[in-house]
Amino acid sequence: SGIVTEVEQKDLSAYQFVIETDDGKILGSYYQKLNTPWSLIGTQITFRGALSAPAKAGNPRTFDYSRYLLSKGILYTCAIESFAVQETSSSLYLRIKRTIVEKRETYMRSLLLDKTAEGLLRGLLFGDKHQMDETVYDAFRKNGTAHVLAVSGLHVGMLYSIYRWIYDRWKRRWLTTAFLCFLFIYGTASLWSPSVTRAVGLIVLVVLGRMLHRRYDLLTALSAMALAAVLKNPYI
Repeated sequence: SGIVTEVEQKDLSAYQFVIETDDGKILGSYYQKLNTPWSLIGTQITFRGALSAPAKAGNPRTFDYSRYLLSKGILYTCAIESFAVQETSSSLYLRIKRTIVEKRETYMRSLLLDKTAEGLLRGLLFGDKHQMDETVYDAFRKNGTAHVLAVSGLHVGMLYSIYRWIYDRWKRRWLTTAFLCFLFIYGTASLWSPSVTRAVGLIVLVVLGRMLHRRYDLLTALSAMALAAVLKNPYI
């Protein structure tokens, strides 16, 4: 048993759950249709399945799946045969996260896009490439623009530019608070990948520097974010 902290949809009836247990995080794969998979975030479930250690790299300097999962704090994988929801976690953050992700999915469904267009929009807005057509993603890679499909400094920098444009005209303190809240919502909607965490952290340091009338130095700020990330998880 454990608490579901993340849910990702791989296909129409294929999902991955990140489950936090007493023995560490587990990446569970589930291959049955779910009507509301996002409502599982923040719930405690009991599940049955085959637990295994992730595969290590077969050859030197090739992709190591086990180390990749360690960068996400995941120790084991599991093919989930069945599960049952026991209760909802008392964690405020997970409740907020569930609400934000559910709103994101409601918004995407309301657009009534075909599968290709929806997959592309998910990549552009939230960095979610799991439902993107492989030929579309390959086209982005070949013309050197695949970075726009990973939410990072480009996306957050555009949001900051909009915020500065509005703030320079209105100069209202509440705009800064609203912007920081929006960054938290956007970071949660894009599941706080390392690139999102870094970009949001840098922008927060910029905003704090302006509020405290302190000079902002990019290399120092970047080093601080890198140090914080490595201290939290050395495999990142």
